[in-house]
Amino acid sequence: MRIVIAPDKYKGTLTSVEAARAIRDGVLEVCPDAEVHIVPMADGGEGTAALLARTMNFTRHSAVIHAPLPELPPTNATYYYSEAERAVLFDSATAVGLTLIPPEKRDIIRASSAPIGELLHIIRERHDFNSAFIGLGGTATCDGGMGMVFYLAKHKVPLPSSIVGLYDAGVPLLAQEGEPSALSFAPQKGATPDDIPFLAQRLRKATAIMPAANPDTPGAGAAGGLGFAILAIGGKLCPGVDVVAGSRISDLSPDLIITGEGCIDSQSAMGKVLSYFIEYRRKHGTPVVAVGGCVDPGCSLSPSFSEIIAADAYEPRDVSPVTPQVAAWRLKEAIIDRLPSILKSSGLA
Repeated sequence: MRIVIAPDKYKGTLTSVEAARAIRDGVLEVCPDAEVHIVPMADGGEGTAALLARTMNFTRHSAVIHAPLPELPPTNATYYYSEAERAVLFDSATAVGLTLIPPEKRDIIRASSAPIGELLHIIRERHDFNSAFIGLGGTATCDGGMGMVFYLAKHKVPLPSSIVGLYDAGVPLLAQEGEPSALSFAPQKGATPDDIPFLAQRLRKATAIMPAANPDTPGAGAAGGLGFAILAIGGKLCPGVDVVAGSRISDLSPDLIITGEGCIDSQSAMGKVLSYFIEYRRKHGTPVVAVGGCVDPGCSLSPSFSEIIAADAYEPRDVSPVTPQVAAWRLKEAIIDRLPSILKSSGLA
């Protein structure tokens, strides 16, 4: 039996590789003779560039840039470069990531995407590149990418012939109330209900300033509208998980796939890793199990998977904050507990 273990990161506790190893340990406890393949995943958010760089033989570099808030110290941003391909690759989160700002200082109104433009400027001064791949996810901003665009224009930074934004949320820039858009992710970046009308007005301003881009394009709302700005400067958008997965999953012809992420909720089907495996299961009929660090019972994704497992239902309980060791132990215990019945119900036992 061939089992592919392909989780995203469990944000704040485990990398995708660490999570996959914990799940593998549980699988081998139940099925010691199984052929297990670990395929770490990413969706355009943090970690996407590092995963792609390893598979594409890019070299790692760093650059000191301004922080997304002016009062914060400079940021040491990471990017990857291939001289052979004349291509650059980085996560937007390395320049304007939410984790770069202490929780007590987060300010979505003032946070700017300008450091992304600054990073592109520095890379341009160092390397002769023709294409850029930018992971869109995990940012502290919601400025429609105007900070980046204004920086590039002010400093007359020559743009590469190809820019591709790898989004983790295939949402438009704006939408009707209650529908997913860039504003759907504003509260987790610190926006209050009173901030939303201002942010909506700002995003509408972005569409007026950059009329050539289509705000309804899937992914335009990713990274606080940075996807829209990439379209405006002549770039393209595509789901990050599709690029990361490539043919790595299908080439293995798995009998069972185990995936997961830190929190499984309604956003998990908006272009993230789980959305890829929902479609994979639909196309190929392969049993797919999703393991969340926690699971929102109202996410309505149960029909899309063979089973969804909440790791926080397992011991040790009531641990705060959850350490990597606890998170890994819960993943392992969840697999040991549930895998036998999953194999039986899937006809693999």
